[in-house]
Amino acid sequence: MNDLGSVSGRSVLSTSSCSRYDPNGDAYKRHLARIPDYFWVAEDGMKMQSFGCQMWDVAFAIQAIMSTNLAEEYVRDNPPGDFSKMYRHTSKGAWTFSIQDHGWQVSDSTAEGLKVLASLLYYQMSQELFGEKLETEHLYDAVNVILSFQSENGGFPAWEPRRAYSWLEEIEDCISRAVKYIIDAQNPDGSWYGCWGICYTYGAWYAVNALVACGMNHNSSPTLRKACEFLLLKQLPDGGWGESYLSNANKARIKLQNCAKIDRTPIERGIRLLINSQMEEGDFPQQEITGVFMKNCTLHYSSYRNIFPIWALGEYHRIVLCA
Repeated sequence: MNDLGSVSGRSVLSTSSCSRYDPNGDAYKRHLARIPDYFWVAEDGMKMQSFGCQMWDVAFAIQAIMSTNLAEEYVRDNPPGDFSKMYRHTSKGAWTFSIQDHGWQVSDSTAEGLKVLASLLYYQMSQELFGEKLETEHLYDAVNVILSFQSENGGFPAWEPRRAYSWLEEIEDCISRAVKYIIDAQNPDGSWYGCWGICYTYGAWYAVNALVACGMNHNSSPTLRKACEFLLLKQLPDGGWGESYLSNANKARIKLQNCAKIDRTPIERGIRLLINSQMEEGDFPQQEITGVFMKNCTLHYSSYRNIFPIWALGEYHRIVLCA
C-alpha cells in the first residue's frame, strides 16, 4: 500500500494510532513521510486533500484531446501488483483513482484507463515518439478485472464486487445486464442521479454515453429520448445547463451530440456560450465545485474547467460539423 490511504481522515487516524502505539516505530515514521502527499497548493492557498485524482484527470484529459484529432502524449504505466490476500479484491490490470502507490483498484478508473490505452493502440502511435507499444496482455488484464467487479444485480461497485456472490466472466451477458441496470436506474423525468458529481447532469452524461456505446440512438431508444428531453428542459436561457454553465453545460452538450439526429439549436446555443466564456490566455474560468462524495462532501476537480470545454468542442466538431 506504500502508506497511502483511501481517505485522508483514515490516514490521520492511522498516523495517530501508530504514534500512540510506538512514536519511535517504523510504521509511524513511514506515515509521517507521506503527510506531504495530502497537501496541495491551489490558486487560493494551501489545502488538505484525501488522495489525488491524477489517473482520473489524465484519462479524461487524453480523451478530450483525442476528440479534437490532435496527437496525444502516450501515457503508459505498469498495472499494480496482486493484492488478493487480506480480503482484498484482485488489482492486477486495474488502475487506481490516482497513482500506483494508492494501491486500491477502482472499476470506473480502470474503464477510463482502458478506453485511453485501447484508443492509443488503435491510432498506432509512433514508437519513435511514444516508446514501445503496450503489450495486449495488459489490456486483457484490465478487461478481466472489470468483469470481476460486476455484482449480481448487474451494477459495478467502485472497489470490489459483493463477496457473497459469484461474479460474471461472459462479456456479452455482462454488457446486457449492465445496460438493463442503467435503463432501470433512470428516473421518471429522464435523468440519472450522479453520486460522484453534481448531479443529475453528471449521472446522465455517463448513462447516455454507455447506452450510445452499446449501439442505442435517439430513434431506437425511448430511454435516450427521455434523457434528451430532460436535458432540453433544463437548458438555461443563456444556453448553459445546471448549477454552473461550465461545470455541466459541457457534459450536456456531449450527451446531446452523442444522441445524434436531434435539433442542433440547443447544442449551438451552448457551444456559443462556451466559446464566449474562454479567457484571453485560453483558460476557462473556475466556477462552482463539481464533485461530491457520499452526499455529504464536495470534491474540487480543478482540471475539469479546461478538460470538459475542450471535450465538448471536440465532440461538436467531430459529430456535428464533420458529419
